[in-house]
Amino acid sequence: MASSTGVPLSLRLRFPPNATALAALPWELLWGDEPTPLLLSRGQLAPCTRHIDLSAAIPPTRSITTPLRILPITPHAGIAAADRQAEQEARNKTWQPLIDQGDVIMLAEVSPATPRAIVDAIQAGPPPDIIHYVGHGAYRNGQGYLILDQPTGGWNPTPVSRLLPLFGGVCLVVLATCQGAMVGADPDQAQPSLLSGVAPALSAAGVPMVVGMQLTIRMAALNRATAVIYRALAQGKSIQDAVSTARQALYVEEPDGASWYVPVVYIRSRETGPAYLIPPGNGTRGRM
Repeated sequence: MASSTGVPLSLRLRFPPNATALAALPWELLWGDEPTPLLLSRGQLAPCTRHIDLSAAIPPTRSITTPLRILPITPHAGIAAADRQAEQEARNKTWQPLIDQGDVIMLAEVSPATPRAIVDAIQAGPPPDIIHYVGHGAYRNGQGYLILDQPTGGWNPTPVSRLLPLFGGVCLVVLATCQGAMVGADPDQAQPSLLSGVAPALSAAGVPMVVGMQLTIRMAALNRATAVIYRALAQGKSIQDAVSTARQALYVEEPDGASWYVPVVYIRSRETGPAYLIPPGNGTRGRM
């Protein structure tokens, strides 16, 4: 019907908070009769958004247009030092044009990421608009966990509900995980992963918008996707359009044919309209 009437397609999937397994299915892979995926067909961007069906409103957009503040959080747990350094260098290189253009400000990175270090970083300010988490997570018994660091080293699986007093005031949390060596799991915990339940768990717990990766993804593709998302958000586009733009870029640029559907977006609201970090059409570029 959308094709015949010329209306852009938009998939808005609403799930109750306990439907984690259903929400985690790769709905982006819906396919029609055309050779390209449904979300990328006819040269139009078609957003696919998962809404956690709760009576909650989307926070208002920022009243002042300034560069988006991004706080990287990069635990050491489960990530080899060489992999962590390579990820950081690649990420900084990919994001540098956004910083140079005045689209974003990258706050001091939290690494190692103990609960105290994260508290101090957020409380000391300036408050972040986006938390960019590069690490692992786990989902079990209806609870999502982020794998943080112990003060003396080692794994610290922290329930997302405990982090809500800090993360609940942030507009967007991006859960970034890429292909890399796991250096060994905590013997008391299941093998961690960010592949399914942590993003909806964060959303259900109270984070307004969450972008997660539903499969592992190459580092270059991950950094390219987040750079496209942050650039679009800084230009006043909605989170739905920003993620759709990243999917389009990955589909064209990545030869694997799979990276494009890895980023997914969750919104903690029954509202199904566009969700913005800054007012639409009032991008940050040139407005330092």
